[in-house]
Amino acid sequence: MSIVVRAAHAEDVSALTELYLDLFTVQYQGRPDIFREPRRDDPNESAELERYLLSLLSASDSALLVAQYEGRIVGFVQAALRKIGDSGSVPFRRPCIECWVQHLAVRPDARRKGVGRALDEGIAAWARERGATLLGLQPGSLTPLPIGSTWNWDIAPEVSIFIGKYRRAASAAEFP
Repeated sequence: MSIVVRAAHAEDVSALTELYLDLFTVQYQGRPDIFREPRRDDPNESAELERYLLSLLSASDSALLVAQYEGRIVGFVQAALRKIGDSGSVPFRRPCIECWVQHLAVRPDARRKGVGRALDEGIAAWARERGATLLGLQPGSLTPLPIGSTWNWDIAPEVSIFIGKYRRAASAAEFP
């Protein structure tokens, strides 16, 4: 069975809500000093999360991709574009577009099947199509492993993948 990675649609919000609640539960367990425990039985909290997800679907500078395996959504990746150097905002940087992954999650029963890798490749393609030359994990991301990522992001909180080379690294220092 193949893995299909595609842009999320409004009809995916229910499945995505469950995945996000799973993700935020892991974040809470890893960092209860920063995150509060998601309240799955609170309809207001679910509605707020659904509104947030729907807002991501209409944003032009962000992506929410889902992975389908055996006919069901088993993972997602959320990322945003950032323009650098347009107005001298970052000294010594040439103008460019970067893509920063904010969240990536894969259901436990779908791990070790290539879903994380497919999401990695899907977000890299999305970013490349929009002119991004760098793909990285958003600095300060508090998503602990294992979430399904194929990159070792717990070692290097600012892993960057230069899209032209599409090379994986444990540290940005490994790039020439």
